[in-house]
Amino acid sequence: MPIAVGALAALVYLIVGIEALNQGHPHEDAYIIFKYAQNLAAGDGIVFNVGGPPAEGTTPFLWLILIASGVRLGADPAVAAAVWSAVGAGLAAALLCRAVWRATAAAPTDRWIRAVVVALPVAIVLWGPAIGSLYGFGGMLYAAMALAALVVYCEDRPERVHWLPALGLAIALFRPDGVLIGATFTVLGLLQARSHGVARRYVRVALACALVGAVYFVARFAYFGLPLPLPLYVKSRGSGLLGLENNLSWLESGQHPLLLIGAIALLAIALGSARRRERRHLLLGLLPSVILFAALARGQQSQDVYFRFQAPITMALVFATVQLAFWNVERRQAPWIRRAFVVAAAVAIVPGLRGGAEQLRARFDNHPPTYVDTFAVIFGDATNEGDRVAVTESGRIPYWSSARFEDFVGLNSPRAATELPSRAYVEEFDPDVVMFHHASLLDPERLAEAGSAPPRVLSITPDTLAGAVKAEYRELFDGGVPDYEAAVEDGIRPVVAAAAALAGFLSERSDYEIIAVDQWGRGRYEHIYGFRKSWSPRLALVQALEKTIDLDPRWTYREIVRGEHQTELRELLPERP
Repeated sequence: MPIAVGALAALVYLIVGIEALNQGHPHEDAYIIFKYAQNLAAGDGIVFNVGGPPAEGTTPFLWLILIASGVRLGADPAVAAAVWSAVGAGLAAALLCRAVWRATAAAPTDRWIRAVVVALPVAIVLWGPAIGSLYGFGGMLYAAMALAALVVYCEDRPERVHWLPALGLAIALFRPDGVLIGATFTVLGLLQARSHGVARRYVRVALACALVGAVYFVARFAYFGLPLPLPLYVKSRGSGLLGLENNLSWLESGQHPLLLIGAIALLAIALGSARRRERRHLLLGLLPSVILFAALARGQQSQDVYFRFQAPITMALVFATVQLAFWNVERRQAPWIRRAFVVAAAVAIVPGLRGGAEQLRARFDNHPPTYVDTFAVIFGDATNEGDRVAVTESGRIPYWSSARFEDFVGLNSPRAATELPSRAYVEEFDPDVVMFHHASLLDPERLAEAGSAPPRVLSITPDTLAGAVKAEYRELFDGGVPDYEAAVEDGIRPVVAAAAALAGFLSERSDYEIIAVDQWGRGRYEHIYGFRKSWSPRLALVQALEKTIDLDPRWTYREIVRGEHQTELRELLPERP
């Protein structure tokens, strides 16, 4: 039964994932992973720019390898991501089904409870980790791997306890913060192994896994020249509990983790003296989630799509709720009491499913689609390998283009990740195109002239750009903050520092046409473009910006991949060089 239910859940999730691509697009940061995966699959190494230096601008290493393997076999990167996420959904559903199935094995007459065995795991498509992964991220598989370690630990079987170091290694290779989960389960497993008298074998396996991890770390340092992935340098810039607010938002979110935590406490108490040993292991098995939660509070959780970084915690809480509820079902004889515990679990879980359903609907609505989804394809068609583009948005725009991109936030450039971007740095790169999100650096009202309805694509002068810089960022804009340490003390985020460097560069140049774009029609002019006036595709791309900003309907990812808009592409880019 668990295998069949897992296969059903994987199939349902895959159908939903493919449909999401038919109706919308992956997330901006998912495109970054896809770019690296394509280059790796093509034999160019882990690089963002073909022929460029190695750069690890994405944190989920194992997720990158899995997607690249799919691309190598001929799959589209986004489809490969959907397939691997479906594998994660199937694994998690099978583990949940197995827990419920075993707990209710002695009650064959409660057919409606048995129905829960199928319905609850299949509903995994509506839980937080699954929704976040529909944007191209690996949170579903990551959470399923962490759940597998939790299940192995909770079952406390001497012949399987040595699986924990291997699972811990895989989780650590998947994401850097997975090291915390993997290491904690490895330590917990050692305590189990000692109690079962199999500590020697366990230690041998753990040392072998540690050796593999050490070899990986040394190899990646030799390859990249840095001990950590670039996003960790970017997101660790700051002081205090940078991620605490996001963690608190997760606690208050539609995933309802506080409700799950309350249910776990009550259901654990309701067990009384029954299953004391199993209950202790289950609660101790939540320790890696506690440690991960504390660690996430120390870093900036940018692009935490539907709380994907908390995905292993969410999955662990759901599993603990289900396991405790059905342990209570197992030990009760009266049907109405058994069903009461099922209802109790439903009360804790269903609100999270409802929140997931709302997010799923939003996923298909695409929030709504941004003009960049379409303009990125046009931009890619207009650019060539010799073109140079300076960006802070390194997802959609670079994905469809063969030009050389320098991300001044630091997701493809070790230099940008480890030093404060400057105008001199931009001048050294000498871009043909500059594109950045101003990230609150600019006052939008100073960009547009007074009027009731300023255009969404607005041509501005270098002086207007410089005059729109907010007072609190003036020192940064003028070059008065020399390094990251000083920037941190001033509360400057890397994305703001990058925007200041690029805006400063454009404000001193008369040879660029500067365009401000109101991405969502709210008057914020989030995106600033600078096109070198001597660059041949400039006029065509400025026209394309004006046309795509109101294009309806916009092109979906699968339509673009299938080449269904070639005629429209030529109409939107009539002056292709």
